[in-house]
Amino acid sequence: MPSTTTLGYVLLIVGIFVISGGIYDILEHPPAFLPSSDGTTLLFYYPGINAQTSTEGIQAFFLFAIGTIGGTLVLRSTRYTYKSRESAIILTVGLIMILVGYMGCLSILTTKAPAIWT
Repeated sequence: MPSTTTLGYVLLIVGIFVISGGIYDILEHPPAFLPSSDGTTLLFYYPGINAQTSTEGIQAFFLFAIGTIGGTLVLRSTRYTYKSRESAIILTVGLIMILVGYMGCLSILTTKAPAIWT
């Protein structure tokens, strides 16, 4: 019987997989890249929010995972209240990871659908 912590981590990974579009990638088998309109370059992102490429799903998974790990580091930094230097380092790394995950997801969304953000 797995421990509660292990079960929690497994459920967290499954949740990130579902949110990042892993089910869509498995069922639809989207291409990894799309040709551009002029046919000279490859697009990593589907131009719209109603579909995605498989590389997009992988990028979203890793960005969500980075943000989630950052959140757990921020939570874990509260355990070291009497070691202020160690707590500050863990808190800073966690906040940076959350910021990287957020900015990466925002970058993907603005690349996919720039009309939404203007």
